[in-house]
This record gives sequence, C-alpha cells and structure tokens, in this order.
Amino acid sequence: MAQGSVLAALAELYAGDPVGAEAEARRAFDVLEEMRERPYMSSAAALLALALHLQGLYHEAGRFARVSEKNAGADDVIAQVQWRTARARVLATEGELEQAEILAREAVMLAAGSDLPTVHGDSLLELAAILRQRESWEPAMEAARAAVHLFEVKGAGSLAEYARTSLDEISDERPVAK
Repeated sequence: MAQGSVLAALAELYAGDPVGAEAEARRAFDVLEEMRERPYMSSAAALLALALHLQGLYHEAGRFARVSEKNAGADDVIAQVQWRTARARVLATEGELEQAEILAREAVMLAAGSDLPTVHGDSLLELAAILRQRESWEPAMEAARAAVHLFEVKGAGSLAEYARTSLDEISDERPVAK
C-alpha cells in the first residue's frame, strides 16, 4: 500500500497536482512511519516536502525535507538524491540560492552515478529550477535539455514532455540579448 502511494504521489506531482501528491505522500509516510520503515519513509518524506513546497507550505516542507535527510540510508541513492532536491527547494525559497545550488548539484552527481535515468532526470530538473531562480539562464536550459534527453532515451514520454515544458518556461523567461 505505501509503495503504491509513493508512486501515486509521484504521478500527481508530474500531473501538476500538489494537493493530490500531498495526500498520497502523507498516506505513505504515515504507514511507513508506523512500520518504522526508515529507508522508504525517507522517500515518502521527500515527496511530501516537494508537494508541500509547491503549495507554499514552506515551513512544513522544510520539516519533511529534514526528516527525509535524517532517515535516508547512506547507500540508498534515490533517498540521497530526493532529500537533497527537497532541501534545495526549501533553501531556494529562503533565499539561500548558493547552498540550494550546491545541494542540487550533489543530487545530480549522485544520480548520474546510478543506473536510474528518471531519478537523474528529476535531479536535473530541480537543478534547472534553482539555476533559473539564480537567473543562470544558459546552465538552467542545459540542465533541462539534459533531463529531456534522459527521459526520451528511457522512453518516458510524459516525463520528457514535463521536462520540455520546464525548458520552454526557462526559455520564455530568459532575457533576450540585444
């Protein structure tokens, strides 16, 4: 049940429904916390942090990002990437863009060393979002393009489309050189 809720939370995030993602992630988190399944609880907490962040619930998002970090297994690449991306989002909101970028780049490096192209693509999109916030337009577009490529190679069409939307938004927001 909890694993299904984690997957459903991911699907809701990709569909642009942070409220639905929060409900699914919270369901998974509560079950896993009760079972004391710390490694899986870390992933549920990270997803919950992202869903809360998207709703503007930054303080609560920060709390769940820290829970994710605390419970992430040292050898669990997914959990290590997820807590970093969740924490990076919170830091970016707090104006700590340099620290947010550092965490996002760590997440990308960890994911790049794995055989998990969708996790790698997700981490690249998180980095792109932070670089966009820093107004580092070309590196942000480069990260988003790399995410599109990873999703396309994996055959994850809906994720590639999601990444293309992010790339288009960055491109539209980028100042035009005169």
